[in-house]
Amino acid sequence: MRRSIGPQPQILFEGADALVVVKPRGWRTHERAEEAGPSLARWFLLREPSRAGVGELHFDAERKASVLRPGVVHRLDTETTGVVILAKTSPAYKFFKRQLKERTARKEYLAVVWGAMKEPRGSIRYPLQRARGARKRITLRRLPIEGQLPRGAKEASTEWVLLGGGELEGKLVSLLRVVPLTGRTHQIRAHLMAIGRPIVGDMLYRTAAPIETERYPLLLHSWSLAIRLPQERGARTFVAPIPEDWPERIRALVSESATRLA
Repeated sequence: MRRSIGPQPQILFEGADALVVVKPRGWRTHERAEEAGPSLARWFLLREPSRAGVGELHFDAERKASVLRPGVVHRLDTETTGVVILAKTSPAYKFFKRQLKERTARKEYLAVVWGAMKEPRGSIRYPLQRARGARKRITLRRLPIEGQLPRGAKEASTEWVLLGGGELEGKLVSLLRVVPLTGRTHQIRAHLMAIGRPIVGDMLYRTAAPIETERYPLLLHSWSLAIRLPQERGARTFVAPIPEDWPERIRALVSESATRLA
C-alpha cells in the first residue's frame, strides 16, 4: 500500500511556461541534505521530468556540491503555506527571476501576530544577517539602512497594513497584510519579532508569547503573487486560499477583512 504524505500541492494555474501552486505546510520548496520530507522541487521533477535542467545551480554546504533546484523561482519556509511559481523553461525562469529582482512582481502575505498594533500601517527597515552559532536563524542589526551596513548584513525592508484584530484564548492578536520589499531569508518573521509582534506559531522567532505557540501552526501565508507571464502584457494575480488548519476564529477574521484584501 502506498503511504500518504499528507496534503499535496494545489494547482492554481498551468501554462506552457509556468506552474503556479499552493505549497502545503511541511513541504520544503527545494531539497536540503539535512531535512527529510517532501519538496516542491522533487514533486515538480516527478511530474515534469523534462524540466530537470530548468533553474540555476546552488552550492549545498551539507552535500559540498552544487545542486539544481528544478523550476524553483522563489522559496517559502517549510512551515509557510501559499503561492509559489515554478518555471517550465529556462527563458521563463529568467523572466520571472528578473521581475522579482527588479521588484515589478508583488508578493503579499497574511500574518497573524501576538498583540495589538498601535498604528494602522507601518514599515520595518532593519538589515538582516545570519546569526552566529544558529545556522537556521537570521538576526537583525538595529542600524538604519541609509548608513553603512555591518559586515555580512543585507538591507531588508517590509511593509505591513493592519486588516483587523481579534483574540486567541483571550489574548489579543492582529491580522496583517505584509509586503516584503526585499527577499531575505526569514525576513517577515525576523522583522515582526523585532517590533515585538512575533507571528503566532513561530517557534524560531519568538519572544515571551502569551500562549505556548506549539498549540498553533505558523500563521504566515503567502496570500498572493502578482507577476507577468511570458507573452502577456499585464501581470496576473494568483491567490491562495487560507489553510484549513488556521484557527476558525482567525479564518473568520480573514473573511471579515475580505473587502480590504480585494
